[in-house]
Amino acid sequence: MSEDESNCVMFYPSKAVQDVLSTNPTGNISDRINDVCEQHQDIVRFYMPSFQVNEWMAMIDCWNSTIRNATLVHHLEHSIRDAIDLDDLAGRWNFNGDDLCNRLQVMGVGERIAIIEVVNRYWSAYGGKTVDAVEALQAVGAKINR
Repeated sequence: MSEDESNCVMFYPSKAVQDVLSTNPTGNISDRINDVCEQHQDIVRFYMPSFQVNEWMAMIDCWNSTIRNATLVHHLEHSIRDAIDLDDLAGRWNFNGDDLCNRLQVMGVGERIAIIEVVNRYWSAYGGKTVDAVEALQAVGAKINR
């Protein structure tokens, strides 16, 4: 198998992704996908908010088995509030739940996407493993308040 063949990926784009791919000035879908992914990474780096370690870990805990898609991005504070009220998330991770929810509520979409990206990276890299939280968060690109 050649390197080109091993890099081939089959996927089924949603209507929204098809619309993005159709705005393709070069006609090369691979180039367009790469451009969009690189732009996504730039957005994540630029808009990455900073949280305490326990706040990051609480969000990672909250969204451990959640479908983390575009819909969740617009409802972060609501799912955190539910986890605080139903599962004592704030008590378990020792943070001020009202404060975190208020900060999430006023964040823009770039910051929200960056948060979900950290959660996705964390679970992809460390799901089910015992790790040092600070090292793991830094490795997945999270900004940490000290």
